[in-house]
Amino acid sequence: MAWTLADLLDTAELSLVLRSGNKATPVRWTHVSDLPDPTPYLDRDWLLLTTGLTLTAEEDCTAYVQRLSRAGIAALGFGVGLVHPAVPDGLVAAAHRFGLPLIEVPEQTRFSDVLRVMIEDRVRADLQGRLRSVMDQQRQLIAAAEARLSRRAVVSLLARHLGAWAMVLTPDGRFLVGAPETAGHHAELVGMELRKGPAGLRAFEVAGKRVVLFPFGTTERSRAWLAVGRAEPLSVLESGLVETAITLLQLDSARSIELLDAERRERRIVLDLLLAGRELLAERASETLGLPFPDGDLRIALLEEAGDGTTLLGLLENDRSLQVVSALVAPEPHGRAAVVVPDVEGVLEVLQGVLSQVAGGRGVVSEPIEITGIPQAWRRLGTLINAVAAGASTRLAVAGDVAAEGLLAHLDTADVRGWADALLSPLEPSGRIDLIGTLRTYLVHNCNSESAAATLGIHRRTLGYRLDRAEEALGRSLADPALRAELWIALRLRDIG
Repeated sequence: MAWTLADLLDTAELSLVLRSGNKATPVRWTHVSDLPDPTPYLDRDWLLLTTGLTLTAEEDCTAYVQRLSRAGIAALGFGVGLVHPAVPDGLVAAAHRFGLPLIEVPEQTRFSDVLRVMIEDRVRADLQGRLRSVMDQQRQLIAAAEARLSRRAVVSLLARHLGAWAMVLTPDGRFLVGAPETAGHHAELVGMELRKGPAGLRAFEVAGKRVVLFPFGTTERSRAWLAVGRAEPLSVLESGLVETAITLLQLDSARSIELLDAERRERRIVLDLLLAGRELLAERASETLGLPFPDGDLRIALLEEAGDGTTLLGLLENDRSLQVVSALVAPEPHGRAAVVVPDVEGVLEVLQGVLSQVAGGRGVVSEPIEITGIPQAWRRLGTLINAVAAGASTRLAVAGDVAAEGLLAHLDTADVRGWADALLSPLEPSGRIDLIGTLRTYLVHNCNSESAAATLGIHRRTLGYRLDRAEEALGRSLADPALRAELWIALRLRDIG
């Protein structure tokens, strides 16, 4: 706001009196000096305050005012009482002659009071200007939210208004959106800082910029971070602008979650129709709802992560390769997800890659099938997924491979091998009788004594004697089917070891 002499004259606490000139004269600043020629230290449109220490004669006043007028001084404020009891008549005449506004400053008014009033008003005007600017910027942000613009639009507006870069990150430091485009260059360092620090507002430096992290979101799914970076610290008003942006980002997150939940329910409906064998109805529903629907030879996969989270589901939904082939991704309870995807080259690697990004990720996928085979394939996946070891080098198994491996492949652990060794140890060779070999042949022939004895080349009574010795060593009867099953498993584990 431009100041004038009138603003000073209207300030009651100063009690200034206009002795000559136009009170509408603009004034930019105030300076105090009793030098005979202060003009080297003055700028145009300044108010000069003096006690007239060097103005002892009328000719001094004339020359003094002339110098001030030529220098473009806005006005002269003359303080009475200290040197002169009143404003000299010669000074009034000279001011009138050269058109220099002249103000009388009473004895009780200190020059510092005049300067203080101008400073306070300037600060107030600057604050009001900043406030108006921030309010305009807030209105733009709110308008963006009302227009349902994206999270990216809100971040872009904030970055432009602050003259900074800004970005939104997930709680684990993954970059989501940022502005301007160069903001992404700092994402890795900001993410590292976020992961190692406490969960709260904090500041640090990245590439010479002061970065402030603001947490927002009230639920686990909506929780995120806003990072703002620039050389200068944020002012109070600018911090208020950031708070407005955070409020809008929270609203956007809540709205996005609602839309995503609705779409997930729709995708689940389409999957349920496929699992019920209603292929045509599922295709019509997906077309009506605008959802992807794969065609051709298909695979259906059941995938899971540790716990009951939705990280896996989100990664599948946002995987570009799956989007390109119109994969149908639907939620399953307890951290699981279903995927119906065309049998195209590289699709198994894509699913394996997604599983590797989550804790405890594992899954099983069908062989290529027609769409009518989805219900049967799905039922099979549910019984096979627990056979896939989470954290193994291959977290995704094909259903046929899991079945072909058989039970023993999933029992071959150190603990089970220890059990097998303990079970068979009483049968270890003693003397010339091979009890383990005898039992193996007996079990291979489904406990048929005649066939087993013929294979061993011994009499049936000799086989019976050996089996009695084995029962005595084990302390259990071979008539027990559970013992026979345990012996067979233990022997097979020893074979594949």
